[in-house]
Amino acid sequence: MATRCSSFENLLACSIVWMLLGAVVFCGCASLKPARSGTDHTEGATIVTVVSLADFHGALEPLALTTAGGDTIEVGGAGLISAYVSRIREVAPGPVVLVDGGDMWQGTLVSNLREGAPVVRFYNELGVAAAALGNHEFDFGPDGTDRTMPISPDDDPRGALKARVAEADFALLGVNVRLEDDGSVPEWAAKSVVLDEKGLRIGIIGGATVQTPVTTIVANVAGLDFLPLPGPVEEEALRLREDGVDVLIVAVHAGGGCEDNSDPDDLSTCENGELFDLVRALPEGLVDVFTGGHSHKGIAKRKQGAAVMQPYARGRYLTWAEVDAGGTRETKVHGPVRLCGAVVEGPNGPNCYPLHVRRSEESPRPATFLGAEIVSDKEMMALLEDDFDRAERLKRRPLNIDAKREIGRSYDSESPLGNLVADVLLESVDGADAAFVNGGGLRASLPEGSLTYGHVFEALPFDNWVAIMEVDGETLRRIVQHGHSGGHSALSWSGLSFHASGCSVEVIKVGGVKLDESARYKLVTNSYLAGGGSGFGRLDLDIDEESVRMAWDLPLLRDVVAQSLESRGGALRPEDFYSPDSPRQNIEGFCDD
Repeated sequence: MATRCSSFENLLACSIVWMLLGAVVFCGCASLKPARSGTDHTEGATIVTVVSLADFHGALEPLALTTAGGDTIEVGGAGLISAYVSRIREVAPGPVVLVDGGDMWQGTLVSNLREGAPVVRFYNELGVAAAALGNHEFDFGPDGTDRTMPISPDDDPRGALKARVAEADFALLGVNVRLEDDGSVPEWAAKSVVLDEKGLRIGIIGGATVQTPVTTIVANVAGLDFLPLPGPVEEEALRLREDGVDVLIVAVHAGGGCEDNSDPDDLSTCENGELFDLVRALPEGLVDVFTGGHSHKGIAKRKQGAAVMQPYARGRYLTWAEVDAGGTRETKVHGPVRLCGAVVEGPNGPNCYPLHVRRSEESPRPATFLGAEIVSDKEMMALLEDDFDRAERLKRRPLNIDAKREIGRSYDSESPLGNLVADVLLESVDGADAAFVNGGGLRASLPEGSLTYGHVFEALPFDNWVAIMEVDGETLRRIVQHGHSGGHSALSWSGLSFHASGCSVEVIKVGGVKLDESARYKLVTNSYLAGGGSGFGRLDLDIDEESVRMAWDLPLLRDVVAQSLESRGGALRPEDFYSPDSPRQNIEGFCDD
């Protein structure tokens, strides 16, 4: 899978037009960063402990849950992650290696305001050894918050990513990411890194999902190939084994998931996915630990003698494994463990699961982990205090509008929130006929009550801009059809309705009038879709570059939505935007394609 846009003119076209889309080896050697607290492990230790994070998405602040009795319990966040990792370091009999499965810094105000720099600072202090290259590592585009894709010849589409790499004390790994020009790994990434720790050589290989070109802004991955993982991983793994590494870890932004992780050897509840496909494709015994990401699900299993781990998402869980680098090669896997700041009693013992916390009237008690009480690391939180304060001021800004009930979202169907955002898009551009937004770009519902800018950010965390295009009716039909049956998240529409039977879209109306395939229509969407995301880049739609433009005169999409809500004022109700009795998308039957 490749994105081919080499000249600036082609790169710009690829950034805003779906239709025009169609080895240098680095292996660093380093020592682990000293633990913030822990034991000085003796030379000759053979047990290596591997701890994994993944899909952190800038979640430096803890999730705050309130009990029925009015107490607050924190889950995850930088302070608790540090406390749990420190406890593992305290009890581990040998080296502790902390790795990340990718998607580190995009997704919260505190991180996005500085394009991920606070996350890098946190990871440096925490002692992360290496991280896989996630698709959302590309989201910020050029260095600087005024744009998220290149708009001039001087813009480096990976400027923000390179700036974060320059700040990181840990390696960013992309064994399957290659430059189209010569097939080499980019200079800002690496195939692998080797750690020398207490007499042991620990190799870490990392890679990106092949889905990267359709799950980030296309212009920002221009000139890169994302190869299927098995071949590059196996080649590098064999090389490192020949070089004498004692323990081999593979951290990839490729996922799977298991419903039940109570028995590490029972894979009956696990789903196939890119991570398990990789495990099966490699020779048994070649890799000791696999850790994944991308799917936001939990895994703590053994397969083919290797630990296979994935800790859900947003820094609220950890998984870890122990590898005996001596003669036994035995591997143990643990977790996923929820990172509780305190606990209440639940059906299966003390926990901090939201449902149990919100129903509990008892006073919370301290959380324990590996035989010790957990206390959030105040020094780590203090390191990020300025970033927290800056984000908090913006999050609390009131929009002077009340949601009478939750304005819900949906990934794979029409929703009140999707229709609301589409309506705002349509209203933002004079003379527009229709507007659409993807369900995958909606990451939280708007809650009941007084709305703030922070609520809008949580719903629309991606730094998308407004995009405008003019298309003929035949092209519009193909867009509608792709949104209905293209295998990606559903589109919500404003100014357009349709009737579908199964997978087939049969009747489309624009402004209440049946679609004319020879007419011209002015559409409004977001820059992610206009850049070829969510599979649109593969449609080969016949639209020239002059028919598509970015609305640089408007702010980011979420700011357009926030301003619209603030101007609207008063009350907001889900039925204002969606009615099950008269949906904008009238769909009969099911589409399984």
